Amino acid sequence: MNNLSDSLINNGIYDDCGSMSDQAGVETLGVNRFAKLIASHCGLGKTLDIGCGKGLLVGELLKLNVDAHGIDVSATVIALAKQCFSSRFQQATVLSLPFHDDEFESIVSMGCLEYLNPEDVVLALKEIHRVTRRFLLLQVFTTDRNNLHLTVEDRAWWEQRCFESGFRKHPAYYQINDYESLDKDGHQIYILLEKIPQLAQVAYPLEVLAIERDLHMDMLREVGERSDAHVGRYKWAASFVRHGDRVLDAACGLGYGSYTLGQLSEVATVTGVDGSDYAAAYAAANFSIVQNKLSFLQGYLPACLEQFEDGAFDVVISFETLEHVEDPEALLEEFERVLSPGGRIIVSVPNDWSDETGEDPNPFHLHVYTLDKLKSQISRRFIPEALVQQIASGCKLNQPGRPWKRMPRTFRPVAIDISVPPPSEWWLMVGMKNPVSNSLPYRESVYGYSSPPENLLQFERDYNNPWLIRSLLEFHFRATNASVLDNISNQVLLQEEGKVSADAGAALAIQGYQLLESDQTNRVEVEIFLERLEPYVFTLPSSPHLQRWKISHAYLSAQLLKKIGSFDAAIKLLHLVTHADLKLFSPTLGTKAVDAAFEAGMLEAAKGNLVCARNYWKNGVERAYSLLSFPLGEFVGDIENPHEFPSIVAVEFLDSAVRCIKALRWTAEEVDMPINRLYSITGENWKGMIRERDEAIAAQEKMLDERWEIMQSMEVMILKRDEAIIASNETIAASNETIAAQTKILEDRLRIRQLIKIAIREKAIEIFGYENVQVVAPVLKKTINGYIRLKKKVGQLFYKGSRK
Repeated sequence: MNNLSDSLINNGIYDDCGSMSDQAGVETLGVNRFAKLIASHCGLGKTLDIGCGKGLLVGELLKLNVDAHGIDVSATVIALAKQCFSSRFQQATVLSLPFHDDEFESIVSMGCLEYLNPEDVVLALKEIHRVTRRFLLLQVFTTDRNNLHLTVEDRAWWEQRCFESGFRKHPAYYQINDYESLDKDGHQIYILLEKIPQLAQVAYPLEVLAIERDLHMDMLREVGERSDAHVGRYKWAASFVRHGDRVLDAACGLGYGSYTLGQLSEVATVTGVDGSDYAAAYAAANFSIVQNKLSFLQGYLPACLEQFEDGAFDVVISFETLEHVEDPEALLEEFERVLSPGGRIIVSVPNDWSDETGEDPNPFHLHVYTLDKLKSQISRRFIPEALVQQIASGCKLNQPGRPWKRMPRTFRPVAIDISVPPPSEWWLMVGMKNPVSNSLPYRESVYGYSSPPENLLQFERDYNNPWLIRSLLEFHFRATNASVLDNISNQVLLQEEGKVSADAGAALAIQGYQLLESDQTNRVEVEIFLERLEPYVFTLPSSPHLQRWKISHAYLSAQLLKKIGSFDAAIKLLHLVTHADLKLFSPTLGTKAVDAAFEAGMLEAAKGNLVCARNYWKNGVERAYSLLSFPLGEFVGDIENPHEFPSIVAVEFLDSAVRCIKALRWTAEEVDMPINRLYSITGENWKGMIRERDEAIAAQEKMLDERWEIMQSMEVMILKRDEAIIASNETIAASNETIAAQTKILEDRLRIRQLIKIAIREKAIEIFGYENVQVVAPVLKKTINGYIRLKKKVGQLFYKGSRK
C-alpha cells in the first residue's frame, strides 16, 4: 500500500483534499461541504478521516469545532499533513487500525475504499466497525474513469457490505440523499450509517432477519427500492411532527420508522404498536436503547388502542395498515379518538394493487384502495391537509385491466382536490382532526419545556379554545394548507359570531392575510373586511391577547388600506401601531411597531413630507432599542431551557430598525442623496434579502411545478400513445390470426386437390393403363378443373338462394 500511495502522489492522483480520488476535474462534493455534512449529521465528537491524504478535510473539520484526526498509508502525505496542522495524523492502514475499540464517535472516508480489492473492503469495514462508537459516513465512487480502482461497484453492493459488517443506514441518510435521486447512481455516492447496538447485533444478525423477511423487514438494513420507499415516507412524515408532539406509530413493524421520527423531528415521545411480539422486541433492542423517547408495545389494531385515553397523541402515523384490517372505518374512528384537537393522522395505502379479478392477490390485503376511497374515508373524520404520490419501481396505469408499468422513484405532492390524479404505487395522505368542536381539556405540548413569559403564551387563560394555537395560530405549527386554514377559521368565526374574542381575532388574521395576498381582491371586499376588524382596533382590550389582536389588526388594516390606495387612512392606523403600549402583551409585538414606523415614514416620504417621515423613522429606531430593556424572561423564559421564538423576533425588529436607520442617513440634511433610491437602499437588510431569496425560491418552485405539469402531460400523451400502439398491435395480431386461418384453409384445399388428382390418376391407370393415361391426361385435367369450377358456381348459386 505504501508504494501504491507514493506512486499516486508522484503522478498527481491525490486530489486537493489529500484522499485518493480521480484526477483533476473529478466531480466531488467538495471538502468544505463534506465537512459540513459530517458536523451536521455525525456531530462534533472524536472523528477519524481514513485516507486523509494531506489533511485538508481534517482541517475543515477543525474549523467547525469537530475533534478530527486522520490516517493514511503514505508516510509522505502524513508528513505533509503534520506540517500544516497539529499532531492529529499518523501513518496506518485501514486493514489494521492502531486504535482501541469504540475510540471514535465517527469514521469518515472520502474516496478511499475503492482502492482496496473487494476482499479487503470487507476487512476494512470490520476494522472500521470495531473502532467507531456510532457513525460511518462514506463518499464512494461507483465508476472508475482512470482505471485505478480495485473495487468498482454500485450503491447496493457497498451498502450490503456495510450491513454485513454490523452497520445500518442512519435515518439522516435520506436527508443527504433525496428519494428521487436514488433511482440512479451517480459517479459518486454518499452513505451515512450507524453502528447497530452490540446486543441487538448478536440477537438479530442478518441471517435471523432473513427468516422473518416475508413478514417483517428492518428497512434500515435493506438495500434498494423497497427500503427507500418505506423510510423515505417516514422522513416526509417527520416534517408534519411539531415540537413536543406525542406520536403513535400504529403497525410500526420492526420500529425503523419510529426511530426515523425520533431522529428527524422534535417529537416528545413515539409509541410504536404492532401485532407481533417479535417486532416489538426487535424494535426495543435496536432503537429504544439508542433513544429513550421511543417505546414499543405488542397489540392488535384497533383493540390495543383502548388502553390510551382520549387525545393521548398529537400525531398518528399508520403506513400500509388500512388495507390489512377487517374494518378500516372502525380503526380510523379509534385514531380520531386518541388524537388531540388539531392533531394529525398520516397514512399510506397501496393504490389499486388489484389483478384482473378486481381483488388484491396479496393474501394479507383485505381491501383494495383507490385515491377516491382513501379520500372518502379520511374526509369523514378529518380535514384533508396534504396528499403525496409515491412510486418505488412502477405502478398500474389508470386504465382497467392494464398491466403495471416500470417507472422511476417518484415522491411528489399532489393537490388534494385533483380530479385526474397521476399514476401512483402508493398514496400518502395527511388529515387534521378538527380543533373547533371538542370537549378535551387543554394540554400544553408546544411550549411546555420552559417557564412562559407573563402573557405571550397564556393561551389557556385568554382563548375559549386554546387548542387553536397548534392548528390556526402559531405560524410554525399550524396547518400547512391554505384551504384547511380557511376552513378552520370559518368554523371559528361561526362559533364566535358576535363576540370580540381572541379566538375570532386569530381567525380574522388568517382571512385578512389571505385577502391581502390575493391578486383577485377588490375594494368592496376590503372595505367589508375592514369593518369586521374595527371592533378589535378601536375598543379597549379586556385581555393581553386581545391587546395583541388590537395591534396586529390595526397593522393588518393599514396594509389592506395601502392595497386599495387609501394612504392617508393607512398612515393613521400605522401611527396607532407605532405608539401602542406593548407592555400590555409582549415585546414580540415590536416587529409590528417598528415596521409600522418605517412604513408610515415611507408613505409620508411619498407625499413629500420628509420631516414627518424622519420623525416616524426616529421613533422606529427608538422603539426597537427600548424593547431590549424588557426583562430577560420576556424573551427567553427559563434560561436553563430557553424559548427561542421571542429572541428570533428581537432580531427581526432590530433588523427593521436598520431600515429606519438607512432611511434617516439617506435623508439627512447634510447628505445629498438621490431620493429616488430610498426604496432600494432601505431594502438592503436581512429581511429584504431573505424576501428576495424566498421570491427566487418561489420562482424556482413554480418553474419546477410547471415542468412537473408538463411531465405529467407528457406522461398522459405517452399513455395515450401506448394505448394506440397496444390497440394497433391487437388489430395486427387479429389480422395475423385471420391471415393464418385463411392460409391454413388454402393449404387444406391444395392438399385435397392434390389428393383428388392422385386418386383420379391412380384410378385412370387402373382402368386405361399407364400408356393410355399419358394420352388422356390433358383431357382429364381439363375435366377436373371444369368440375371444380362447376362445383364452385353451384355453391355460389346455392348461397344466393339461401340469402333470398
